[in-house]
Amino acid sequence: MKNTMYRNEFIDGMNDVRPDNFTYQGLIALYNYFDELEEDCGIEIEFDPIAFCCEYTEDSIENIAANYSIDLELSTEEVIEYLQERTTVIDLGNGDIIIQDY
Repeated sequence: MKNTMYRNEFIDGMNDVRPDNFTYQGLIALYNYFDELEEDCGIEIEFDPIAFCCEYTEDSIENIAANYSIDLELSTEEVIEYLQERTTVIDLGNGDIIIQDY
């Protein structure tokens, strides 16, 4: 038996378990990503806040580039392209991104 989870329930559930992992804007983007993924793939994603927090990271593009030893002289667009070739990237449009850790 599955329940439909709406955006506010997703955000509240994530904040109840791990309030410091994602910003509000990041949670909205992550919810939208999962919602689209379910529609595109025809699968249901189980709500698992701990797994989401272990599998996805929200940070600045510069910090993520440094953490993954990506050439810091690349432009922001080049860093995002590099990451998109290797993993899922959700651009928050404010200099921060969410990536699926790899």
